Amino acid sequence: AELATLEFPPKKLFGNKDERVIAERRSHLEKALEKDRERLEHEIQQLKQKICEVDGVQKGHHRTLEGKAPSPSLPSSTEKSHLVPLMDARINAYIEEEVQRRLQDLHRVISEDADASADVVKDNEKLHNGTIQRKLKYERMVSRSLGANPDDLKDEHFEFEV
Repeated sequence: AELATLEFPPKKLFGNKDERVIAERRSHLEKALEKDRERLEHEIQQLKQKICEVDGVQKGHHRTLEGKAPSPSLPSSTEKSHLVPLMDARINAYIEEEVQRRLQDLHRVISEDADASADVVKDNEKLHNGTIQRKLKYERMVSRSLGANPDDLKDEHFEFEV
């Protein structure tokens, strides 16, 4: 006995207007993503071209020193295969230098902030000590006015007589 397969039409979760809005947003996001991808690929090509130019100048310089004229043609396939890892290594080295520079800047800013925060802590301690001293003086004055024993207040007595 064969089982019958039932097919149901897909439910419409959104109305036609909502579907159009979603499709437009998706299209816009896909276009933006494609533009970003193309921009990055273009920047990568520019970096590779600059590296090739630098390598060409260096190789040309070495060849002229050896008495050979630099060839204007593109490098051979074996030179290209060696060039790719070299380009990757240079790009990675550049990225590493940039990361190190940014880390140094960050450490410098953090150390400056730490110095400033240490000064703030010292200032806060001075302020806190001053507040406590004023509070103690006020409490002594109040206790004196309430008839505290003068022998208990001998040291403080001179603070307020001027």
